[in-house]
Amino acid sequence: MTGLRRPGGTPRRVPQRSRSPDTQAATRVPDAEPVSAADDRPEAGGVVEPKARRSADTSLARDADGARAAAPATAAPAPAATASADAERPAAGTPRPDALLLAPGPMARVPVQTLDDPALHEARRRRKLALRARRRARWWYPLRVLVWIPALLLTALYLDQSLSAALIWPTQGATFVPLDQNTGTAPGQRDRMVIVAGGLNTKSGLSAASALAPSLGDAGTRLFSLRYGNGIYDGDIDAKFDALYQRLHPRELVLFGSSMGGDVVLNLAAHVQATYGGKDGPDGQPLLRISAIYLDSTPLGPQDVRYEGRTKATTITDVTEALNTEGGGLTRLLGEVIATRDQWWQGGFPVMNLNVTPLRNKIAEVFRDKVTFGGISTQLVADQYGVIRRFDPAATLSRLDPKTQIVYFMPLIPTNDHVIAVERVEPQLIDYARQFGLTLIVVPVKHGFHAAAAFLPDTYNAAIKALRPVTELDEPAQPPD
Repeated sequence: MTGLRRPGGTPRRVPQRSRSPDTQAATRVPDAEPVSAADDRPEAGGVVEPKARRSADTSLARDADGARAAAPATAAPAPAATASADAERPAAGTPRPDALLLAPGPMARVPVQTLDDPALHEARRRRKLALRARRRARWWYPLRVLVWIPALLLTALYLDQSLSAALIWPTQGATFVPLDQNTGTAPGQRDRMVIVAGGLNTKSGLSAASALAPSLGDAGTRLFSLRYGNGIYDGDIDAKFDALYQRLHPRELVLFGSSMGGDVVLNLAAHVQATYGGKDGPDGQPLLRISAIYLDSTPLGPQDVRYEGRTKATTITDVTEALNTEGGGLTRLLGEVIATRDQWWQGGFPVMNLNVTPLRNKIAEVFRDKVTFGGISTQLVADQYGVIRRFDPAATLSRLDPKTQIVYFMPLIPTNDHVIAVERVEPQLIDYARQFGLTLIVVPVKHGFHAAAAFLPDTYNAAIKALRPVTELDEPAQPPD
């Protein structure tokens, strides 16, 4: 120890610590370095000392360092631990990376090769693994996972729906698409309008309308196919029909609905009866009357859908209504491909067989028929399920005119309809017809199946021609005077 005396007479001891050459090189203050003004503050050392005495202390400390530097190189052999530490130390003249990073004063430029050390990388990797293990061991980590996974899935659904609504399925309502340009406005022509609505998982009733044109359409009939658009919105179909009526002014209306489309045309018939029924025009004739409603394997509620379809319909509708989203093109693609996995996937875990060709064909089919501008959006499918679930047969049928003829087509063997339990719908319709005084005719279709009008056109056309009611529009037109 080297003792210095303070102004009050108390000796001040300067400890002489043994420092390694690396530490000396990293922490030694140069001789020409000026003394900072901050050293005169009381906080720096606790006591304000004269600059001359502090200069002497610095000189003594420098002399002590010089004495240690001049010590003979032949020192006693170090212990084994010290020897191993020296072995890991870089060669003379190569500073350690941590010493360079922790050295006081301006930071020196460190070569990249100095820090590109496999040992440093391994240490960092171990620290990351330890931090990850500690984080996963905390009690709130499983709760965070349970919250993040549904949040990410819901965000993906909303994003998929938004992009699909903007790029694939722009929002649009229902439209009535004419199958011909015959307006039937010449004197003496019949003034009849026919509307055909498609069923579940279809965009329009075009296929059924084309197949039934020989019986439903003629020279003076306006034949329309109801195109749903990308969703079924409350009041949209009724408003579009009112606009069509104001443009064409038909006197007679015939409706045909395949499967779920039957519920749609029944709701439309109730609206037409409430809006135009019992009202006469300027000529004293009724404004509009419904002569016939044809239903093809139509359910009266979700309970009439067979078990698998009912479960799927209820689940999809409940989930989409609760989340207020139906997904988009990607959701539809995944749903369609997974629903038909029996076509391209055989076996089970661990023995599985993936058929690439059927899978590729199914993906191409979904892109061609569903995930296109004219395809069936996920919102439309959910809305079609919703029509079945929300349909109220008693309230709807009670609003119809008793003179309206209702014809119900069903397979001759009811179990051939694998979608709708038509054997349950038939007795319900009979009870409602008796209760509300409606005219009901049930037509069993030989070799029939679910909504087979587009596949058995001859059978359906023959039945419609035989059962077509005769109205005042069917009477021969009188030549003008």
